[in-house]
Amino acid sequence: MGLFAACCGGFAAAGYAFASCRFVIINFVDDSGSFEDVLSGPSSGGDFNRNFRVAAGLFTWLNPISTASDNFDQGQCVGYRTTMLAALEEPTFEAVRIMAVIATLLSIMMLVWIMILTTLSMRRREIWFMSFWFFILTSLVGLTFLVFQSSLCQDVGMDTSCDLDEGGLVAIAACILWFVGLLVSCIFIKPLGQDLVLIDGELRSEFGERQNERKRQAEIRLMQKNQKAEARALEQEQRQESLRQSNSTPTKRGSQAEDVATPNTQQTAAGDDGGMEVTLSKTLDRIEDYCEDDDV
Repeated sequence: MGLFAACCGGFAAAGYAFASCRFVIINFVDDSGSFEDVLSGPSSGGDFNRNFRVAAGLFTWLNPISTASDNFDQGQCVGYRTTMLAALEEPTFEAVRIMAVIATLLSIMMLVWIMILTTLSMRRREIWFMSFWFFILTSLVGLTFLVFQSSLCQDVGMDTSCDLDEGGLVAIAACILWFVGLLVSCIFIKPLGQDLVLIDGELRSEFGERQNERKRQAEIRLMQKNQKAEARALEQEQRQESLRQSNSTPTKRGSQAEDVATPNTQQTAAGDDGGMEVTLSKTLDRIEDYCEDDDV
């Protein structure tokens, strides 16, 4: 996955850098009106005290809105005209442009190849072949900086010099990314059967062990997740049970109070019946006494 990411980054960075019209910033002195005028015709032989700055790439240059040196980074990207290319025609500049084209095409091919190889097991020969092309891409991108020794940075006006612009900085990033891909292919990618290690007295594939370890870690995380879910469900059930018990407690107490009160009521009723019998017996005794007195 890291190798594929490095390839994608290297391809994107190289494509942007080589298509950019701001690979370098050219500083020169001339009496002409613009960068295009300097390359399109001979100098008028006037005063050489006018300083110019222009941003240029390998295939396009930034046509500024104003010729003032402070506004060189504001304009429109345009291609080199035939007269400008004729003035810049020089082996180093042409070689740099050719290397940029080859590096872009190889980047596309390398990206597609890596996408295919990630689904297959590679043998030693395929790995060395891939590392070789990573080295070629790194070298090609790095060799494009020979533009500083070309006519674009040497033969434009007087006192010509170049500085890196954003396109050149991105090209450095592309070179680093392709070099990272080279390191990954040389160090971390091994042929099938060559990554055997001795584990518990047995020869096992290091890659397979890493995959098994990842699976074990995934199973442990899933188990922990399930345990947490079960604990939350149990806690919720306990809360609901406690709520049901708290709601049913007053009813039980009321029924107990009724049960306690019932015997007392029965006792009171029994006591009332006994009192009535005593009263009746006393009344009957008095009537008998009264009758005996009349007889006497």
